[in-house]
Amino acid sequence: MLSVSIVVPSYQGSAKLQLLLTALEAQQTSCDWEVVVALDGSTDGSRELLDAWRDRVPLVVIDRGENRGRAFTLNEGFAHASKAILVRCDDDLEPAPNYIELFSSLLTADPTIGVVGLYKNNYPSTAYSKAYGTIVDRRFAAEAYQSDPARQWHYWGGNCAVTRETFNLVGNYDENFRQYGYEDVDWGYRLAALGRRVVLEPRLETTHNVAATTTAGRCQRARWSGEASVRFNLKHGLTNPAKDSSLWNSLVDFTASFAGKGLGNFIDFLLPALPSGVALRLVDLAVQAAHQRGVNEATKAK
Repeated sequence: MLSVSIVVPSYQGSAKLQLLLTALEAQQTSCDWEVVVALDGSTDGSRELLDAWRDRVPLVVIDRGENRGRAFTLNEGFAHASKAILVRCDDDLEPAPNYIELFSSLLTADPTIGVVGLYKNNYPSTAYSKAYGTIVDRRFAAEAYQSDPARQWHYWGGNCAVTRETFNLVGNYDENFRQYGYEDVDWGYRLAALGRRVVLEPRLETTHNVAATTTAGRCQRARWSGEASVRFNLKHGLTNPAKDSSLWNSLVDFTASFAGKGLGNFIDFLLPALPSGVALRLVDLAVQAAHQRGVNEATKAK
């Protein structure tokens, strides 16, 4: 079994880190392992929390004292990781007790692959989670597992692993992805471009204490993601597939001009009074339109 470094980028994550470290303390493995937490200018007591955990898990803490973005923080963490397998584990995850053992066994068996575990999103009981979040999560996972294996790099995210040798071949995360989104997709694309196979492993689906718990929050992230997708496509000379001229797509394009947190807040206000089918479609419209708004804004700015 190969040794494992768990690399955790974190910003203002003290409450989440407590849950993550508790889960890592319960790992059942014979591997040599460590947890490398890279703080991105956190001022919420994260450093003090981590200091209190040093005798409970094998912990390395990197704290540069300034906010530089997730890609920079990931690169700092991976640079200080010392083991043969490098796992990216975001600070809002709660891994199962066999988490380290599974990553190690899979990459010991085939050191050339990249391994991805999808999220099992853990929502508070909100109108958004009932109307949209849990339903779309199930749909997303089903589509991911049925997707073309050659396209599964697109699921590279906050719960994944490669060997140190593979990481060095691909190189660092691109720090030009400064705001939310696509630093992970970009890395997965570069991995696949080297001919490396990306494997979605159902046993590594991991509890994720999701940040977007309202329509407003989800729309904000969708808008950022839309902006980042333009940067990604420009970097790699890619284009999105042309959309058909359906009534739905026309409605998304119209709504994109004003979609965002404000529209999300209005929908969150309406959700408790709406039939389930209407609520699902309304949130879906707002999220898709917010993403399209981000695409439109980034395209105009380029």
